[in-house]
Formats: sequence, structure tokens, C-alpha cells
Amino acid sequence: MKRYCFIINPHSGISQKDHLVELINQLADSLKYKPIIRYTEYAGHASEIVAQAIIDQVDAIIAVGGDGTVNEIATALCNTEVSLGIIPRGSGNGFARHLGIPLSPKEAITTICKGYTRLVDYGMINDKHFFCTCGIGFDALISYRFSIGNKRGIQGYIEQILRASRNYISEKYHLEIDDKSYDCQAFVIAIGNAAQYGNNAYITPEANINDGLLDMTIVHPFAIMDIPELAFQLFSKDINKNKNVATFRCKEITIERKDSGLVHYDGESCKMDKKIIIKIQPKGLSVICQQKSNKKSPSPLLWANLIKKINKQIPWQKN
Repeated sequence: MKRYCFIINPHSGISQKDHLVELINQLADSLKYKPIIRYTEYAGHASEIVAQAIIDQVDAIIAVGGDGTVNEIATALCNTEVSLGIIPRGSGNGFARHLGIPLSPKEAITTICKGYTRLVDYGMINDKHFFCTCGIGFDALISYRFSIGNKRGIQGYIEQILRASRNYISEKYHLEIDDKSYDCQAFVIAIGNAAQYGNNAYITPEANINDGLLDMTIVHPFAIMDIPELAFQLFSKDINKNKNVATFRCKEITIERKDSGLVHYDGESCKMDKKIIIKIQPKGLSVICQQKSNKKSPSPLLWANLIKKINKQIPWQKN
């Protein structure tokens, strides 16, 4: 009988997690595993739990939370022989969605117990690991504002986007992309190991999580009339076809800007120096996932209708 350590972040996402322990225990006998339940109590606690679980020789460590929780646990598991499982309970769940892991806790646990594993790449942005996406510009600002806001879920993200987009000023950047130079003014510079931010928003739609490469999407400044097309293409996996977008595929990126500022990695935000180095680390993490994913993404029209609804609720005369 395999021993799985479930690390639960009680504060991630918008869903309640009290029933999860009961479900985990209910399924244990039929799916033939022994559950070990741990809760995170403070920032950095998950990595401490992982360190002890590795010493205790568990078969896998299961992250129960969102991309931030997954990031902390996966960081501690990089270049070890212990596999990462995920029960997605966050706001975006970008890494789990890319891997085809079901959002249903019961189906996710069943997937974990089937035990299909893959070795996947991870990225480094300066000294921080990322497994899904990282970047600078407008999306880093949104990650920061979302982290200090009081509303979770996709509606919280969209509200922050609509509020911040009115007075955001694009910055100028100098990029070294492998052996090529590129100067630009950008609204967003996004780097993807996986294809999406989360919530099926595909910022680097052609990214492959185990090809040893990073995908970069640069969104140049655009006119207000271009926003509907950009928003639709973000959810239809076509943003790389937009006239205001440039894309690159590489192993290493150096970004220089005028001043230090915000960056984001897997939805977490922090401040970094004006020089940022981003690298790919091939096949450094073992993850438990489905062999194949047959799930289709929601129609972009669903997101368009949600954006319109939230847009009407916001008092635009206030920041």
C-alpha cells in the first residue's frame, strides 16, 4: 500500500476544503493507499513538510491548493525521486490544467492512484522557481493587486484587470533571447513553461512542458479597439496570431528595464532588480498526471460574457 502525503493549504482559492480529508480517507481503502494529512500554517511551511516527508520515504506528495501552493511544494521536490500529485483547489490552477489533471477532487485522487508519472521541465526567474508561467509588466501588476485584494477566483482577476488597465503605462525593455537582442516597449512580457496562466487563459499557447524550451509572448502597446480581439484570442489559444504580439522560443532570456519592479511567477508576485535572468531546467520534476487529456476548454464566449458582466459592476470613476 502506497503512502501519500497530502499537504493542504486551507487558504487557497475560493472552495472549502473541510470535506476533502473525509473524501481522501473514504477513498483510501478502495484505491489502496495510506493517507498522511498535513496542513500549511504559514508561508514556507509546505517546503518544511516536504523535507520531512522525503525523509519519511513517502511514495508521493500531493499538493492540495492553487498554483502558489503547487509552486512551493514542487520547488522542494525538484531533482528528487519523489513525485508530485495535485488536487487543484486554487483560483487559476494553470499547472494542473496544462497536465490534464481533473478539477474534481475525487477524479484527481483517482488519477493520482493510477500512478502515471512524467518528468517535466521547470524554469528559474532569478532565484525563483516557476512551473507554469512568469513575467513582467501588466500581468505582474495584476498578480500583486490580486494578492492584496479581498476577492478570489476568476471574478477577482477580471475586476483587477479592468481597474488597472485604464492608467497602466507600458515600459521599455532590452532583451537578450539566447544569442539575439531585442528592444521593445511592452504591455506584457510573459514566459511560459506551460501554456496558460490558469482559468484556460493561454498566454503561451504552444508551450510544451517537457521540450527543454521556454515560450515567450510579448504583447506590445495596443489601441482600445484591439482589446476585444486580444481577450478572445487569449482564451481561444490564438493570442500568438495577434498583430500586436511577438513570440519567441528559447532556453534563456535576459530582461533589462530602467528600474527594479514587480515580477510574477505562477501567480505569486515579488519585486526584483532591473536585470532579470530566466532559464529552463529540463526534466527536473516528476509529476503524476493523466496519460491523455480529452477535456475541452470552455468557449471564449463564456469569458467574454463574464467580462461584460463584471465591467458593468465596476464604478469606473474610482481606482
